[in-house]
Amino acid sequence: MPSNGSSAKRSKLAGARRSARDSAAALEALRLLGAWTRLVQGHISLDSGCSCGGSLGSMPVAEFELDIVDFLRGKHPAFAAQLAVPAQPIAALLRELARPSIAHSWSIEAQHTLLADLSRTIESFERAHASA
Repeated sequence: MPSNGSSAKRSKLAGARRSARDSAAALEALRLLGAWTRLVQGHISLDSGCSCGGSLGSMPVAEFELDIVDFLRGKHPAFAAQLAVPAQPIAALLRELARPSIAHSWSIEAQHTLLADLSRTIESFERAHASA
């Protein structure tokens, strides 16, 4: 039979793991916020590499934000209210997730899943921007 000391150690260890996971989510949110902030200042080329010489021009990355938000709302309904912020919803959500001391109503697993999807999206735009 475990002693009370053993139970207290397990509880402290679980709290430390939870804190580390919260911190990891917050750090990833900060990283993505920086990447998104840089990215929305740029443009994405609409050219597909055609040799006809015609140019379709480019669009600001910020023009795609509502499409990204719609995708995230559909896949992560727990975050829908936060994504309803009218101005810069992605940056607002990332700033919120970067504050681990706030008692979020979202599970840490949900935060990590959303951040992973957003990371893939941002990285895709970064690749497209770099090839422009």
